[in-house]
Amino acid sequence: MKALKVLIPTLLIVSLIAVSLNSAPTMAQETKGIILIDISHGSYHTDYNWFVGNWTEKGFDVMVWSNPNVTLSSLLNDSVKAVLLPGAKVPYSDADLSALKSWFEAGNKLLWVAGDSDYGGYFNASSSLNPVLEYLGANLRLSWDAVDDTQSNDGASYRVIANETGTDEVAKCLTRDVKRAVFHGPTSVLGWENNAPVDLRNTTIDGVSVVMKSSAAAKTIDQDVSLNPTYDYYTYTAKNITGNYPLLVVQFMKNSMLVVSGEANFADYKNMYGLITEHGDEQQGKILVDNIMAYVLLNEKCAVAENETGGGFLPGFTFYLIGFSFLLVATIIIKRR
Repeated sequence: MKALKVLIPTLLIVSLIAVSLNSAPTMAQETKGIILIDISHGSYHTDYNWFVGNWTEKGFDVMVWSNPNVTLSSLLNDSVKAVLLPGAKVPYSDADLSALKSWFEAGNKLLWVAGDSDYGGYFNASSSLNPVLEYLGANLRLSWDAVDDTQSNDGASYRVIANETGTDEVAKCLTRDVKRAVFHGPTSVLGWENNAPVDLRNTTIDGVSVVMKSSAAAKTIDQDVSLNPTYDYYTYTAKNITGNYPLLVVQFMKNSMLVVSGEANFADYKNMYGLITEHGDEQQGKILVDNIMAYVLLNEKCAVAENETGGGFLPGFTFYLIGFSFLLVATIIIKRR
């Protein structure tokens, strides 16, 4: 009986501890790493407040790098987990390219190369970002064209809403809960093999997954009239096949992930990183970006970040279950007395 008198209070105390462990606020944690966004090379998009706020809450230091006098090579180290290059116009130096490649090939990194349309000749991928892809040995390139969609858009044909997702397992994972995403004024993404463009709509490349595509009604147009059959490939060489242009493609290389997209989906601009379009319709651009980032940075394969709701369902549920079990046992013992 004496042992029973000791057991009951002990069970009650343990149960309360179990419950309190789950409900108590967590201690401040060290950063999970750095996300670097480069706008120092002439990016058109300069606002990333929503992305910065969201991923800061997830435990990362997000640095928007705007000083052209600070080199990329001086910023890269193993604490940097992701580098986002949105629509750069100024070429990267050989030192930057070398540092970027070494950083990327160290593994478990995410590099996002985001293009833009050729509107007014403002952006030419081959003067800035395609050399990055070439230096890495990637099988992807950004086109020199613009995708134009008269049916799936946010009020104008150049405000493209991608509504087709890839069909392989990686694409299904990254587009979980995604049906539509804004690509405001995008270019298309090319495959690249044997120093020549490849149509990713009908050709597969090992390690490459087409994640998001335009609608079947879309067309590509050459707005800067570059008349280049190589980089305006979909407009000229493959002109007899229209629609379903690749807008976001990933490639797995050296145990890291390369993302190439026709627009900077993580930017505030025109609500690309949002859940509502500029004109008030539903879209899932934020979910798309978060799924891609979490795939590498949080090692979440085919799952939205568990930490968003405070630490995940199973750990919390387990604590409550333990506490409840102790309380139940104590109650039964008391009643039997």
